[in-house]
Amino acid sequence: MRIVTVSEGEITTLHIGLKGATNALYLEDLAEKTRRGLRGRVEAGRSGGGVSYRYRVVRVPEGEARGDREIAPEEAAIVQWIFRAFADGVSAKMIRTAPTIEYIERYLQAFRAVALEVAVNDHV
Repeated sequence: MRIVTVSEGEITTLHIGLKGATNALYLEDLAEKTRRGLRGRVEAGRSGGGVSYRYRVVRVPEGEARGDREIAPEEAAIVQWIFRAFADGVSAKMIRTAPTIEYIERYLQAFRAVALEVAVNDHV
């Protein structure tokens, strides 16, 4: 079977091998340039990727430097609550699978009540 293209003419096995090698080199070069560009953004204090939970994009006028993020207070409160619950002894599994924050709050209240009762009974 013959393969003919507008830009290359008739394609031979030599073309296929050379194109494959050329494309591989191009992709390696592109990956390195992308990593270098992202590293430069991060070193400049800007975001190197998408928007993480707890942050939002700062909108700027056209032509100004973009990529700044700011804390989203409503999402940050949830993240802080998760860390506080974990520090208070709630397992990561319970935090992950609990249906609501209120459910874990009730669990913590019950846990503290039992812990207080045990502490009082041990010292009596």
